[in-house]
Amino acid sequence: MLLNIVRASLRRPMQFTGLQSITGSASISGNGSLSFPFGPPGHRPPKSLSPDVLGLGGTVSGGPSFIVPVLDTQEFYEGILNPISLQVFDYYLEQGFPPEVLFDLFVSKVVVTWVRENAPPGTGTGPDANCAKSTSNANNGGLGLTEGSGAPLCIDVTYLNSVANDSDFDQFQAIVDLLFAEGLSTEHVENVARYGAPFAAKHLQPTDGPDNGRQAAELIQAYAAAAQAGLKVTKSGELDYQLEKNTTSYRFCFRDFGAIPRNSPLLCGRSKKGNEGETVQQRRGATAQTPAQTTQGEVNAGGSTGFNLSLSEEAQQTLIKRLQQATARISPKAVPLLANMRVRSFQLQLRSTEGIIYYLGELTRRHLYPEPGKFPDESRPRIIKVPTQVPDGAMPPVPCDGDNSGRTHHAELIYPNDRADPTGASRGPASSYFCDDIFVVDRGGDANAFITVSYDGSTYGLAQGAERAGRTYQVLELAKQILAVNTSAKQLPATSVVVISQP
Repeated sequence: MLLNIVRASLRRPMQFTGLQSITGSASISGNGSLSFPFGPPGHRPPKSLSPDVLGLGGTVSGGPSFIVPVLDTQEFYEGILNPISLQVFDYYLEQGFPPEVLFDLFVSKVVVTWVRENAPPGTGTGPDANCAKSTSNANNGGLGLTEGSGAPLCIDVTYLNSVANDSDFDQFQAIVDLLFAEGLSTEHVENVARYGAPFAAKHLQPTDGPDNGRQAAELIQAYAAAAQAGLKVTKSGELDYQLEKNTTSYRFCFRDFGAIPRNSPLLCGRSKKGNEGETVQQRRGATAQTPAQTTQGEVNAGGSTGFNLSLSEEAQQTLIKRLQQATARISPKAVPLLANMRVRSFQLQLRSTEGIIYYLGELTRRHLYPEPGKFPDESRPRIIKVPTQVPDGAMPPVPCDGDNSGRTHHAELIYPNDRADPTGASRGPASSYFCDDIFVVDRGGDANAFITVSYDGSTYGLAQGAERAGRTYQVLELAKQILAVNTSAKQLPATSVVVISQP
């Protein structure tokens, strides 16, 4: 994994292999010889050399055998190229991984729809909304608008999670910090899906007659097939029955920090996909969803999920201030236009497994091989940091600085929404948070580094020490697990044995 990350940092092709098994064998043998004179004592000439010579010899051999499959099958690449499922995201959140670290690893971009204050209701909420498009980068400061261009009614701004550009990453981090201050999280939703039309009770038992035995056998076979498929027969009325299946879906939701209305379906625990009076066929007929319907935050097959979110005035101004900080040195006229616009919705795009490995390579390149850009700061080495242990409902006032000093402690926090707890208790005074390195690889390496690899004549090792390494080892293990999730026994190709022997 580390070797592929180094390759990605140099923009070299990655090669995926696995260590399927290690077998070892060893053997040892020895022999000895002793020579001594034969015959009568006088058979040797005087002063001749003695033939009494002792000779010993022996051999030792052994060596392990490695089975190393090359993972280059269609199934393997289909797995690592598919976006990460929200189920994986939810699992690691439940295990206690820092949400900010997971978000930076798993999310490649966030698309925010901004609408003007005087825009008609519904502007920018439909799937075919006529919004201007813009990609956040150093050239346009995140909007691609100037004072004289005339702001549209709505605009979709893409904030890229790109560490190659400070402005891009700091804007993305501003969006992330605000979403977590609003209470962003994930949850799984238990649902019941109904299949087909209701049927009468008489169809669940054989009829009396000569075909009774055959009908009974067919019903037993049908019951077994339904049970194997996870279907069950439940009563849907006084006389009718229905085929149902329990399903689990995953979605982004918001914990109750006082920022989301109490009746909002975005609150965690307030969603149930579909309804019990609806069949699967009926739901499939309504696939063209508007953003108002996608407030459930369900992830589609392309790894994208969206939800409408109305921010408070204080949260709105906090976000604009953070965006302005990130873009002031690039395009000071762009962000002030947001003062007349409001956030309407967010759309998140999840990465694939391969995208996560490339992202770790980008983190390594920004630290070891920064590339010159339009602005001086882009060519400076930077270790990317993310805020961790941020109190509920709070967000950092500025992005993490990204210096090379390891973990840093910060005491200033802001609360973009009401700090009152839903139960009526006060949240207490603002606490503090830390800025941790996401992933740090050093070149030239420390001889005591826990993990090192050699590539293209250089040695690369993971940073030593908890303060210096930050979340490095945790992230490496997480990436390894996610890669393993996309590999199964049937995906492994035929292997060959490589024998390394040491005489």
